[in-house]
Amino acid sequence: MEFQGHELEWLTLGVLLLTMIAIVYGPINLIEVEFYDIEPVRAAYRIYIRHLGSALPTPDQQDRYFEEREDLYADLLHAMGLSLGYTFDKRELMRLAYVPILWQDDFMLQRRNATLLAEVLEGARPLPISPFQPKRQSPFPPPPELEG
Repeated sequence: MEFQGHELEWLTLGVLLLTMIAIVYGPINLIEVEFYDIEPVRAAYRIYIRHLGSALPTPDQQDRYFEEREDLYADLLHAMGLSLGYTFDKRELMRLAYVPILWQDDFMLQRRNATLLAEVLEGARPLPISPFQPKRQSPFPPPPELEG
């Protein structure tokens, strides 16, 4: 099966492949078991897993690090697809895959918060603390004062 230039078909193929991996093959650590006799899949899997287990680089190098992770994931999906009889361009699959923007926003927020927290815990960033007295937020007027 070969797709050429039809974005809806690409998206359908991407959803199909990701769904197949999630439902049929379960967790990613079962890929090597399910594709045990297909060396290109096992090789792509080992490279991807090795990257997942590598140390997180400094914040200024993290964008490249996560781009490399996406590329290795595309390589793994491509090898799995080829072994199942699908022929598609692996970069197109990743480019046309749909991910809700809020997932990306949440991921970026988590990365930023983790980086800031790590800097505070390492002593590289101060944690400013100032006294704060919240204003009374009652929806009712203050009680009348009693004359004494």
